[in-house]
Amino acid sequence: MSFIKALGWTVAAGTVFALSGCGSAPIPLAQNFELTSQYKVRSAGHWELLSRDVVAQTRVTLEKAGYAPSTPLHVAAPPQSSAFDLGFRDFLITELVQGGATVQQNPGAVLEVTYNTQVVRHNSDRPHFIPGQFTMLAAGVMAAYGLRHEHLDTQLLATLGLTWAQAAAMGDDWPDLPVMRRCALACAPANAHAEVQASAHHVTQARGGDGAAREFCDLLLMASGRYAGLLEAYCT
Repeated sequence: MSFIKALGWTVAAGTVFALSGCGSAPIPLAQNFELTSQYKVRSAGHWELLSRDVVAQTRVTLEKAGYAPSTPLHVAAPPQSSAFDLGFRDFLITELVQGGATVQQNPGAVLEVTYNTQVVRHNSDRPHFIPGQFTMLAAGVMAAYGLRHEHLDTQLLATLGLTWAQAAAMGDDWPDLPVMRRCALACAPANAHAEVQASAHHVTQARGGDGAAREFCDLLLMASGRYAGLLEAYCT
């Protein structure tokens, strides 16, 4: 009882403290929720991982039901099977066989294993960004940090659904040259290496670290016809 009373007084005291501070406390700062993630299937290799997990759970279920690991199995496809259902069935059979199970192609005096799948397609046009690598500078203009030539097309362009013909890049040194030479528009700051400036379609008047990226963003916004509209939104 004493503990409950003490807890109640603590809560009450905290409430009084919070109320007493409302008169002079500043506006609370906005804070984002903790970062969460969700696995997304992107390739056939991911289906293999799913089949491996399904087979592992199936083995556990069969063992609990009293079936020996050597029990012959038949993997039956779902009714009205889609192309994905049949492909996933092949993954399951392969995983079972590689794990030492006996799988029969035809049903009969064997244990039948069934499965069902549901494919959920996400058709949103919103780009799915990798946290920490992208920063939105303005509407339609994004900066990607820490990316060089290696896997850039899969990490950035594929994520945005773009091609190199739709990409622009800015660089100041030799490691940036492979990307700059592949994209449609390459830009370099005024203090970039001479070889980089020679490979660039445009060299900014500003130096790197002194407004060069802002100048390049303005160039992209003006070329896309969005500069005036965005500026007006800040002036009204």
